[in-house]
Parts: sequence; C-alpha cells; structure tokens
Amino acid sequence: MAEFESFRALAEQGLRAVGDDPARRRRLELMRDMYAFMMDRFPALLDEWDALKDER
Repeated sequence: MAEFESFRALAEQGLRAVGDDPARRRRLELMRDMYAFMMDRFPALLDEWDALKDER
C-alpha cells in the first residue's frame, strides 16, 4: 500500500511541476487516479485472496 501512495504522490508532484501542457497533465492525472483506485480497491482484493486460499 505504501508503494501505491508513493506513486500517487509522485504523480501529484509531477502535476505541480509540469505546468499547463495538456498531454503531460493527462498522463500524470491518469497515473494519479490509477494509483488512488488501486489504493482503494487493493485491501478488498487481499481479503478475497485470503478467503480463497483458506478454501484450498
């Protein structure tokens, strides 16, 4: 989870540095949003894996 947050924060830092270039901003916004999404969803995925592996 710490890695997800680190990459999300890096994208935020990039957004502050890149200025108004729309193409660069879009890539960084997608990166930021992807890692935020992963941070949100990954705990449930780990719970699902724990339940699945316990059934094996």
